[in-house]
Amino acid sequence: MSSSARGIGSQIAAGVAWMVLMRLAIRMLGFVSTIVLARLLTPADYGVIALAMIFVGLLDAFTAFGFDVVLIQDQDAPPEKYHCVWTLTVIRGISLAAITFLAAPLCADFFDEPALAAVLQVLAFATLVGAFENTATVDFRKHLQFDREFRLMVYPKVIGFVVTVALAIAWRDYWALAVGMVATRLVAVITGYVMRPYRPTPCLDHWAEIFRFSKWLMANSILRYGYNNSESMVLGKLMGSAAVGAYAIANEIAMMVSSELVAPIQRAILPGYAKLARSENGLRDAYLAVLGVTNVVGLPVSAGIALTADLFVPLLLGEKWSQAIPLIQILSVAVVLRLGLANSGTVYVVSGKPWLTTLLSVVSLAGGIPLIIWGVMSAGAVGAAIGATSMIGLFAACNAYVISRLLGLGRGAILGAVIRPLLAAAVMVVTVAAVRSAIAFPALGGSVALVAELTCAVSIGAGVYGAALLLLWRARGYPPGAESRLLGLLRERLPARFARLGT
Repeated sequence: MSSSARGIGSQIAAGVAWMVLMRLAIRMLGFVSTIVLARLLTPADYGVIALAMIFVGLLDAFTAFGFDVVLIQDQDAPPEKYHCVWTLTVIRGISLAAITFLAAPLCADFFDEPALAAVLQVLAFATLVGAFENTATVDFRKHLQFDREFRLMVYPKVIGFVVTVALAIAWRDYWALAVGMVATRLVAVITGYVMRPYRPTPCLDHWAEIFRFSKWLMANSILRYGYNNSESMVLGKLMGSAAVGAYAIANEIAMMVSSELVAPIQRAILPGYAKLARSENGLRDAYLAVLGVTNVVGLPVSAGIALTADLFVPLLLGEKWSQAIPLIQILSVAVVLRLGLANSGTVYVVSGKPWLTTLLSVVSLAGGIPLIIWGVMSAGAVGAAIGATSMIGLFAACNAYVISRLLGLGRGAILGAVIRPLLAAAVMVVTVAAVRSAIAFPALGGSVALVAELTCAVSIGAGVYGAALLLLWRARGYPPGAESRLLGLLRERLPARFARLGT
């Protein structure tokens, strides 16, 4: 790899660190909010908001043109192109807000949930506010200024968290979530213009060029929506809001690894991958490096969530959410499969072949949706989780073949990048499962016993995973890989942080 590619690779690594830190900060706020709201609300209350987001997400998917990706991919985009993207974003947002407001009663009738109409009309206002977001903030990612991207994303979430929790305590119903979303969107728009001064001008000069590139991104967005939400739609229609609420909470917890690790990594690597696309072997090496790091961090967390779901659900959410426990455990398997897909979609985009994601999504949806419908009809929410996991497994298998052909990866290259964390996670699962009975504390009773057992399980799991990973790495002669990259990043970052703290 050339020195230029190595420099970009270092910037990607720093960007990944910032994005993961950003998502962790946001997740901590969201997690606390979820705990508070779960204590105050019932699964049916949560289901109303989840059903509303299904409809809002559907409209968003059908108009997700990926305008920010267009600007990132064009490294020399003129100001007129930014103005055009801003104009198109405003037109899109106003249209979506109007459709959401007018279609709210129809959506409530479809799901047989009267409360849904008013909630959707409030969320329509949030969409209208978001239509005027600052397009120029994409420069933070485009120029790899991820510290500014961090602040841009976290500040509105902090204020939205405070507003949502305060309203939940005062109102004790699902309206706290709906109004909190409006507040968060409003603060995000204001923050964007404060951090990146920009005076947009209505312009449509580049609309044809933008849509030529973004048509595949829109198609992928529609299919990704079906890929991620088909089980909730089927549940909402066949089983009602309570089942949707339990599934939504379980999915949020289980998919935490995917949404808070894979998603920010993809957000950080897109501009770097765009720069490496023409570098010989640069894109291939970066893909394997990110895949390895993602799995080293993500696999033990996902396995740990499945192992301890029966402990933290009653402790944090309450006994009324016990039906979410088996769903979390099943969906954690889906997360492990998702980690194997990490950043492949970004590779397809920067390689100029976003249609590959479209093709893979069509194949997986064609095979997965019948499984989900059968699963829901046979076993309710548990069947939906099994069907969704099967669909992700089909996508992962097809994706491994396509990405290997595209990047010219040798046989076993993908497995080689993840085999050590996979084996170490397996050792962790076996060990923790074997000692669970020995670390139970029934004499303590109640929440204290759950806290003690959870603390022991997490501590043992983390220690076993770390030790197993290092032993496997040593057994292979310390080859370059995710372990060396993570250790190198720690050596590089920590001394500077401590030195700065000392001064």
